[in-house]
Amino acid sequence: MKTFLLILGLVSVSSIANAVESKPVHVFIRASCDGPLGSEVVASLRQEIRASAGYQLATSLDDDGGYKVVVTVNVTCVESTLPTSERVAAIASIFGTGTCTFGSCNMASNEFTLGASLCSGKTGAGCGRDLYVSLDTYMSGEGGANFRQLSEDRKKALGN
Repeated sequence: MKTFLLILGLVSVSSIANAVESKPVHVFIRASCDGPLGSEVVASLRQEIRASAGYQLATSLDDDGGYKVVVTVNVTCVESTLPTSERVAAIASIFGTGTCTFGSCNMASNEFTLGASLCSGKTGAGCGRDLYVSLDTYMSGEGGANFRQLSEDRKKALGN
């Protein structure tokens, strides 16, 4: 009976540790996309983040979900209409991190993540999904490792 209780206790502790470890990463999006196609791209990116289990939209840089850091996505769009009346948008994006300490917030971008794409009027939602895939790929590798290290460093420095 003692062995069973010990095993049950270890499984419970492991489950709790995994639950804490698997909480979603908060993502703050700063977008400068005023046209309809660019807005569609950003709306699609936001929807992909909402639908994911690993990410949650942050309302601000200090909405960090306990990590003491948020992932940032800066998106800028320039839109035009072709002579054929088709809308096109150039989309630039860059990923990074954001932190707030005592009310002072800062963002740091990773210049190696600078990306650009060209979207036509028929592919706004697809471009948003592609941007999400780029973010998820980044966070599955170097970006995720950087995020976790920065989070741990900030928690230690802030005494949490």
